Amino acid sequence: MKNIIIVSILKRVKRVSFMINCLQRSLNRELILAIIFCLIVSGTVYWQVQEVSFDDSGGVVGVVNKANSAFVEINQLYAGRSDQEAGADYLSRLANYYQLKIAIVEGQGNITLKSDNIDENKLDLEQIKKIRAGSYTGKPIDFYGVYPIKFNSLDSQVIIMGIPQMRTVVTYGRDPLFAISVAITVFISLLVLLLRTKVKYIKEISDGILEISKGSLDFRITKKGHDELGLLAENINSMSEQLKTQIEEERKAERSKNELITNVSHDLKTPLTSIIGYLRLVKDKKYETYEQMKEYLDTAYEKSEKLRMLIQDLFEYTKLANGDVQIKKSKINLVELIEQVMGELSLMARENHATFLKVYLKNEVSVEVDSDKIVRAIENILVNAIKYSYRPGEIKVQIAQEDKTTLVIVENSGDTIQKEDLSHLFDRFFRVEKSRTSDIGGSGLGLSIAKSIVKLHDGEIWAESENNKIRIFVRL
Repeated sequence: MKNIIIVSILKRVKRVSFMINCLQRSLNRELILAIIFCLIVSGTVYWQVQEVSFDDSGGVVGVVNKANSAFVEINQLYAGRSDQEAGADYLSRLANYYQLKIAIVEGQGNITLKSDNIDENKLDLEQIKKIRAGSYTGKPIDFYGVYPIKFNSLDSQVIIMGIPQMRTVVTYGRDPLFAISVAITVFISLLVLLLRTKVKYIKEISDGILEISKGSLDFRITKKGHDELGLLAENINSMSEQLKTQIEEERKAERSKNELITNVSHDLKTPLTSIIGYLRLVKDKKYETYEQMKEYLDTAYEKSEKLRMLIQDLFEYTKLANGDVQIKKSKINLVELIEQVMGELSLMARENHATFLKVYLKNEVSVEVDSDKIVRAIENILVNAIKYSYRPGEIKVQIAQEDKTTLVIVENSGDTIQKEDLSHLFDRFFRVEKSRTSDIGGSGLGLSIAKSIVKLHDGEIWAESENNKIRIFVRL
């Protein structure tokens, strides 16, 4: 029995190993795809970080260039002029064009002419000098350009103000170590993020297998998703359920085997004790007349016949239960076969005050069966009906055909069998009266043998009981 369990476990282990190998290949593909994706992303990040930087120097250069261009135009237009109103309008348009602030100031910083985007009337020339020299401690925003000019015959200065604009400057080969560190960080972070759920679920499955291996066959791994990991969890749960069922069946078989040994020992011991007792009486000449001695011998013979039948039934049941019996089917007339069995049992029926009632729709019903085995099955069913019928009683035998199957029904009058007993009626050594000392006798294997024979023919056998009627159905 243990060998059967070990073989079953090994088969399931091989099955799980095969699934794990398939799973490993699938996970390898997922891992490779994840690594490729992370490499692409981190490579892109590396390329961008290495090549792109931010710089505002270009903005200052742009303001300087605009300021120089604006001053050239101012110098050409305003040198020596005194038309301030016309000059102010042009200065405003020039400032708007170059996006600058332009003012012409005299030596004290008073504004002589300005663009309309300047509100003040005086500029702090000392502060402007400090800003240009880089010694100003404040936070200047504007860039200041200072240009000398003759305006209204006076020495003046053109002050041009502009705000440098930040712009992106593309450079090459800038700080590669920084770019590499950023790319590696992105790669590791993405890989951990992509594989975190899978790794966590694999650990959960591993913990579940460990729990099941400790004997907790009721433990179930939660199925997540429909990928290979979900399939693995489902199959492990199925394996655990099947293993639990098989172990329970093996334990049941072990209990059944022990029960069989106990029952056989009891059934063999009872007639054997009687035989030995009567033979000892004859051997010790503890009889008074020849007729009494003959009575002892007849009783011993009768008990020995019962013992022989019990051993024969037990031997046949064991062969059927172990699957050691091969059936040889041939086409027969089931009506003739049942008639033959009833003829052989007619004497037994008369002794038990029972009669047979035959209900056949046709005189010929062809079936393909092993005739010897079916004879034994029908005989056991009829013998059981004869023994457990009311006396006097009638045993009805019906044969009917349903589609492609043939149905045999044996009905007798007797105490109604409870539903909980009907399900065990075909178990070995089962007796409805619960007592093994019944005067009815028998091995208790008759209906079990009949069931095994019917199953060998891929048929069905079952029992029904109501209103003091017992019916046994055989479908072939």
